[in-house]
Amino acid sequence: MPLPPECLVGLAPILCEMMVTHARRCPICRRRWERATQLAACRARSTPEDIEYQGVAYSGMLTPLGTLWIASSARGVCRISCDEDELAFCHEIERSGWGPARYIPSRLASETAQLAAYFAGRPISFDLPIDYGRRTTFQREVLETVRHVPYGEKRSYREIAAEVGRPNAMRAVGTVMATNVLSIIIPCHRIVRSDGAMGEYAVRSRGACGMVGKQMLLTLEGAGLEREAIHP
Repeated sequence: MPLPPECLVGLAPILCEMMVTHARRCPICRRRWERATQLAACRARSTPEDIEYQGVAYSGMLTPLGTLWIASSARGVCRISCDEDELAFCHEIERSGWGPARYIPSRLASETAQLAAYFAGRPISFDLPIDYGRRTTFQREVLETVRHVPYGEKRSYREIAAEVGRPNAMRAVGTVMATNVLSIIIPCHRIVRSDGAMGEYAVRSRGACGMVGKQMLLTLEGAGLEREAIHP
């Protein structure tokens, strides 16, 4: 069964090719993309925005990873996720101390435009303000270091640990990456193992298909690993 053409609009050709190929192998991801397309159509018919609301605003966009939810507080982007449904995404925002979130896409026009440009294949460097919330000093240092790994390049967990002054903290760096809630703009997909192997990516929510997502992003940036490493 082919993918809905709507989910391929505006994407870099290499992403379209990888999505179609993977959808033939994985009915679960094919259903994810189908459902994401349906939800995008529903959002287009949503109720008027509450533009007077001063709390956290969020929006959603269709991407090769499924529906990507983006939320921003008054200080900056506070959560980005493609591994949660809308209700869970909003619940996590409130649980993390930012208060209730409301669907106000117009307040995230810059964020969605930059993300759309990224998935279209432009070598973009995100210049969005970030709200790190309750993260510890170490977590912030790791996330800021990863944030500045250039487009199309990779770093190892060991290298990130050394850059933050904790050369033996590779596992701790890995934990920060595993709990990164600012996907794409904090490019944890660019962090790989010291032996060059890909390492895990969204394994708790996507299983083996998380690796496919990481491969897509690295291939888009021209820094991909061999596809055979995922599909022997």
